[in-house]
Amino acid sequence: MCYETGFADAMAELVLAHPTTEWYALSHYPDSETLLVRRNGKKVPAEAEGSGCTDATFGGGGWKYDPLRRAVALVGDCTAYPPDTVKITYEPIVVILM
Repeated sequence: MCYETGFADAMAELVLAHPTTEWYALSHYPDSETLLVRRNGKKVPAEAEGSGCTDATFGGGGWKYDPLRRAVALVGDCTAYPPDTVKITYEPIVVILM
């Protein structure tokens, strides 16, 4: 029996077998409604959306935000590997003290 798999499936399986999380620190607290994460120019869905970044059989993933770290992580099949580029844009939360 021969089973052929695509690169995306193989990477997704590898990520699930050896999960790594790299956190991308943000300079300000973001308005979470405005967070936009792109990997290699393609929009990454929020992890809560459950759609992942590929059509891999073992897919699932996205980005998640941790307010205690003030950082974003790419997880599951959305994990970035060299030479991937990650771009995170957002509107910062503005606090006006009176």
